[in-house]
Amino acid sequence: DDKIITTSRRFDIYYQFLKIPQRNLIDEKLLIVGPRNRAELLTAWLHGFKWRNIYAIDLFSTNKKIIVMNMEEMTWKDNYFDNVVMSMTLSYANNIENVIKEVNRILKQGGRFSFSQTTVLNGKKWHSSKANGKKIHNLLSKHGFTVKMLFSEHKVNSSNKKQTIHSFLAMKNEKNLNIFDDFKL
Repeated sequence: DDKIITTSRRFDIYYQFLKIPQRNLIDEKLLIVGPRNRAELLTAWLHGFKWRNIYAIDLFSTNKKIIVMNMEEMTWKDNYFDNVVMSMTLSYANNIENVIKEVNRILKQGGRFSFSQTTVLNGKKWHSSKANGKKIHNLLSKHGFTVKMLFSEHKVNSSNKKQTIHSFLAMKNEKNLNIFDDFKL
């Protein structure tokens, strides 16, 4: 009923977020959560990450570069990654707060978390799709993240349900990064 999986999944924006302000990503480690296939890994490489610094996890894998692992119980060392990307995967979490805690644990100080959260008004299929942008923002703040960018898209999905996709760039314990034009409504 609550179709939020689409064939128009766009993940390029999350890699664009990681480059603001412009910087060289070649030596930074990246974890991609839920990439589904190698296409997203190639997108990360095209945005400037070294292939050997790109890691990926998903609940299943047909590619040796994508490790089978649950985003709520990651086995990575603390402070291991510079960047984490989750394109349209957070809604599948059983517990969003646990995922945010895990991302905080594996990210280095000042690390970037670029992701989206889909909220479906009156949604029933995925429990986590009921978490709105304000709840996500509050959970990020609670666990040491500062939101640097937020883009929201509102639409009626293919199941005729009102849906909002919030795309975030959050940084772990980083208060000093200034975006050039920090306009807010």
